[in-house]
Amino acid sequence: MWVSERGQTAPEYVGILAFVVAMILLVVAAGPGIGGTVVERILCIVSGDDCSDGADVADPNDAFRPEDCDVYTRSTSDNGTLKVAVFTLGADYGFTRTEKSNGETEITFVDLGELGLEGGVGAKFKVSDAGADVSADIKGRLGLANGDTWVFDSPEEADEFEGWLRREKNEDRISSFSPIFGIANGIYEWASGEEDIPEARINFWEVNESVEGSASGRVATAGPEFEGGAALAIGGMTDRGEDLDDPSDDTSTEFFSVNFDAAFDVGLLTVDAGAGWSGEGVMKLERDADGEIIELEIVDTSEGSLSGLTADLDAGRLSWGLFMEKLQDLESLNISSDDSGTNTIVSTTTLDFTNSTDRAVAEEWFMGMGGFGGAVENASPLGGVDAADGNAGDAFSQLLYDHARVSVVEYDGQKSGLDVAAEVALGLKLGGAIGTSETDARAIEALFLDSPEDGERTLIPFTECVG
Repeated sequence: MWVSERGQTAPEYVGILAFVVAMILLVVAAGPGIGGTVVERILCIVSGDDCSDGADVADPNDAFRPEDCDVYTRSTSDNGTLKVAVFTLGADYGFTRTEKSNGETEITFVDLGELGLEGGVGAKFKVSDAGADVSADIKGRLGLANGDTWVFDSPEEADEFEGWLRREKNEDRISSFSPIFGIANGIYEWASGEEDIPEARINFWEVNESVEGSASGRVATAGPEFEGGAALAIGGMTDRGEDLDDPSDDTSTEFFSVNFDAAFDVGLLTVDAGAGWSGEGVMKLERDADGEIIELEIVDTSEGSLSGLTADLDAGRLSWGLFMEKLQDLESLNISSDDSGTNTIVSTTTLDFTNSTDRAVAEEWFMGMGGFGGAVENASPLGGVDAADGNAGDAFSQLLYDHARVSVVEYDGQKSGLDVAAEVALGLKLGGAIGTSETDARAIEALFLDSPEDGERTLIPFTECVG
């Protein structure tokens, strides 16, 4: 019985095999597109190889996507300074909150007021008895700043810490002017068991030198004013990594920056309106725990601002406008408030170094530029070195083209502030100033350079940066 059934099924097997062969021949005849794909997949299955259809293949642009970006920043500063002759003493504090695209939130505290040295020259010319005048001055300042950054995994943790840190720093400020308060506050903190400020993940310092100049012309209560300035800064930064107790993941960074700014205001009595622009270039060299250069970062920032009507009460301008005598010995008294909108473009170029050959190329370019100053000028997109151009003809440009991560982010923001400053001449020039300001900015558009796979690099959307 079993043999008989076996003999009956053999023709069926032959029919099935003939059908399969006919189908294969039909698919092949359909053309190299469909037929080739089907035959290749059949052969792949038979051979036991990976037969994925390519849906899980990595996007070549992912290697050039920036690791993160600043989605939102809010900076506030409070200043209180005392000037005696050419010396400036004070307690200028700054807080910055930065929300990043990778989910982290950074809280940074900056102490801007340890010690400054300031000097300047100026001249004022009275044109007529009606109160017309032309004035100009220029001053320079040498300052020192240092700060700390704490990194949090969630905005809620950052909120709680930021509020507590602000209270602590304000208590320190009051203690610096009132030793009695400082002693009392110290006893309270000891009795209540309040913890000290935790160690920061990032510490940094900066020495800066700035030159500012202004010129104005006024007839009675109205006239234009132009201000401009430039600043240079050098500094260093230490990042202790995610594990503060493990020195193996520590990195150190040296940086150099140049900054230019200009502003034009038109005032009528105590009301001003105007526009401003500032530009900054920063170069950072990051080293690992062994001192090897592991990353080069170049950041270029261009910001434009436009202010509506702002209050600016100047004692000299007001007294001239009202034909009053200036107060004796009062050099200046200025009370101003500002509220302006800002638009900022930030271009960031990051190049990682994984081998000695690439490091040697970068170091040769760096030295050829004359160090930090020339490198900042020539490495920025404004200076001519462009990671999107693979035909620049030099090894460093080719290295940028092949490996650099480049992002361009546009921010919309708002800036507001209130400042009060006065100077008197009593043998020595004495002066003081207090003020507060706040600036916030949110990314509204972001792009990054894609991979050079197709022979060119173009800007494509960086969606993570704008939520």
